[in-house]
Amino acid sequence: MTDINTQQIEEKLNQRFPNYGCRKIIFWFDSNQDFLEEIDSLVIQNAKIYRLEKDAQFKTKRLLEYEDPETNYLIYAPFPRWDDKDEDNHLLSVLNYSEEFSADRLAIIMNELAIPLRFHQTVKQYRNFFNAKDRMRSFGEFSTHMTINKSETIELMIMAVLLKSKSIRLNDLLRVVLKSFTESRENPLRELDKYQLTAKFWEFIQMKFGFTDSQPTLEKLTMCLYLNYFYYQIDQEMPKKFKGFEILHLKANIITFMDQFMNDTRYMESFEQLSKKVYQAIDGDGLLDSIEIDDLIEADVFSEIHAKILMFYAERLKASDTTTKIAGQTIFDSLKQREKMHFASDYIYEYQLLKHAYYLVDKNRLCLPMNMDNLLTQYEKEMYWVDTHYRKFIWNSDHIEEKQKYGQLYRLVEANYSKFLDQSGQIWNQTFEFKNRPSIRKFYNQAVMKRSVKTVVIISDAFRYELGMNLERKLVREKKYSTNMASFLSVLPSVTEFGKAALLPNNQLTYNEGTEVLIDGKKTNGLSNRNAILQQRDANAVALNYDDVVKMNKAEVREVFNGKSVIYIYHDQVDRTGDHSNENRVFEACDLAISEISRLINRLHNDGSIYRFIVTADHGFIYKRSHVEEVDKIENPSRNEKDRVERRFILSEEEYEIIGTKNYSLGDSLGNDDTRNICVPITSSIFKKAGGGQSYVHGGSSIQEMLVPVLEITVAKGSNAKEPVAIELMTSNRRITGLSTTLEFYQKNAISDVYDPASFWLYFEDEYGERISNEEIYVADSKTEDANQRFTKFVFEFVNRRYTVEDTYYLVIKNQKNDLTERIKFIIDNPFAESFDFDI
Repeated sequence: MTDINTQQIEEKLNQRFPNYGCRKIIFWFDSNQDFLEEIDSLVIQNAKIYRLEKDAQFKTKRLLEYEDPETNYLIYAPFPRWDDKDEDNHLLSVLNYSEEFSADRLAIIMNELAIPLRFHQTVKQYRNFFNAKDRMRSFGEFSTHMTINKSETIELMIMAVLLKSKSIRLNDLLRVVLKSFTESRENPLRELDKYQLTAKFWEFIQMKFGFTDSQPTLEKLTMCLYLNYFYYQIDQEMPKKFKGFEILHLKANIITFMDQFMNDTRYMESFEQLSKKVYQAIDGDGLLDSIEIDDLIEADVFSEIHAKILMFYAERLKASDTTTKIAGQTIFDSLKQREKMHFASDYIYEYQLLKHAYYLVDKNRLCLPMNMDNLLTQYEKEMYWVDTHYRKFIWNSDHIEEKQKYGQLYRLVEANYSKFLDQSGQIWNQTFEFKNRPSIRKFYNQAVMKRSVKTVVIISDAFRYELGMNLERKLVREKKYSTNMASFLSVLPSVTEFGKAALLPNNQLTYNEGTEVLIDGKKTNGLSNRNAILQQRDANAVALNYDDVVKMNKAEVREVFNGKSVIYIYHDQVDRTGDHSNENRVFEACDLAISEISRLINRLHNDGSIYRFIVTADHGFIYKRSHVEEVDKIENPSRNEKDRVERRFILSEEEYEIIGTKNYSLGDSLGNDDTRNICVPITSSIFKKAGGGQSYVHGGSSIQEMLVPVLEITVAKGSNAKEPVAIELMTSNRRITGLSTTLEFYQKNAISDVYDPASFWLYFEDEYGERISNEEIYVADSKTEDANQRFTKFVFEFVNRRYTVEDTYYLVIKNQKNDLTERIKFIIDNPFAESFDFDI
């Protein structure tokens, strides 16, 4: 829309000024100046338009009767007509032989804006609103696309224009008002004040939400909304001090509004700011202290609820209590549920910290088998998770600002993990034999050459077994890979130069001195030496550095990899970080290493048409965050200047008998007749040695240092991405009575290599797409194969309005990721609900 359509006026005036007959003068008195802006744009064929000034009567009379007595004139007077009895009416004689014209601007506006004429009085009441072209244009964007059948609809449209809302629904208008309330110091209702609409706004609020007050304010309304929502969430009656804010019969409308306000990303920041203000106003800390934890478990309207529940969890875990149930849930299950709720993102590191602590304070989970074979089997199957949980516990702890809150829990976890390392180390070294698992000395023959197909071998320095397991889970989530995890034992000492040499094809592995390890008499350090050894076995083999590969474009990848049968790629993220002064960032490097390797596999598959990969490591590592006191370190027994002394081993011609250590034959480790000895601590202890770096160590004999992953990945040609898991409504009844109902849903498959987790929005709407209930989020991520454990119930509260069995309503199930939507038809039989049906 542009201006008011003046075509009707032009047509009528041109009819009054025909091109024949006597001269004609027509006066148009526009007392409201409705057409002041439009008058100059009128096109009158047979008359001139003359603007009459109130104090220019003599001038006008002289023009009409003496200066230009022949021309037709339209005299436009933007003021009321003079009374005929007015002695100052000097144009009375002209008026007596002239004609008059009038135009109902409101009628023209209503026709233009598709407003039925029966609402003339309503439009007249707000006529000043329609004086501006931009406001009319915005109003028309609503009115020309909607049916106006109530005067309230017109008022809502005017409010929407003034509040700059894209919708005239009261819920949407209120969200816009509350957003403005948090962003500006000015009164958000000031524009409504200009057109006497503020009282009407509060009338609508009362009708929709039940809020009433002799002097309503947005502060009071906000208190009402948040308090009613909070007490709904905790399922308790509102205490006496808040009774003035309690809403009973329209509470469902508040719940629906707050659900949408909370989850709409456009208004989320405003919701959170108002939540903070209300919390302070009601003395939220004191209020939460008076409520049992079990009652708070479903509540998330205030951020501080998370803080209180998290501290409760932390207290239980500090006492090594993992059996406590909150509202029927274990601590771990409750943590999983609450980390999906509102405000949980503010506490994401705390939630993750406690989830991992849960497994590290449970003594039953840390019980170890008493021999190496069983230890290896159990570790490969599930106990590697202890190292993963500790790694992630420390990583999340590093991201928490107020670490002191979890100080006691931190110390308990550290003590438990140290005990786990020491006990597993003792069991490992009591019965350790090099034959318990294949040695990485046989890696090339037993793993690489197992299949005669082009193979990329990614050797990631210090990429211990638990990192390999985490990489495998990531890969099967991202793409339909076929994976097979095996484990090999690194050689002793478990350090880079020995491990990287052993992974090459070899007949005889020997140690010279320093860091020089030889294969069949040839040096193995450096890329050129490794290339030579590989190509001696296979002329079509090549060794590359990860940093060089990732810089290649697609054409370079194809050129380098074309015709090659075996490609060794050396990746160094974990060891490079851990061996330097920033060792405390080694767990960050672990996550980065997993991501880098995953991306590398995807890229080489896509750019180089590689279908087989093996990921392995030269050795693993031990990391403990707690500081090791000098008194807890093992004295260095070395008496020979030829000895190689490191924190986790001493390589010597001597055989040192020191309490807390064990000697292994270097010849047994390398498969030769070397008589030198490797002295290692049997626990996670370290030898005294000058220099920095004592949290991140390797070189010794432990399952964390010596067990390395051999992860074979095969990419199926034409493989597709995994399917998102589906859910199904199990409640068979499709008829709802009342304003509340409970529905049960079922996750159809367990999360696996075939099915990915999925999240769904659940809500009800009418046949016009208007939401009529609260919104729930179903996170379908259950991994259990027990179908009985994959049922979930949700409660839906309906907007208090009129529902009839003749109308159609739908349950909407909408996938959050791809917007795929299922609509299930329902009947709602509730004729006694109150109506607020002009909120369109």
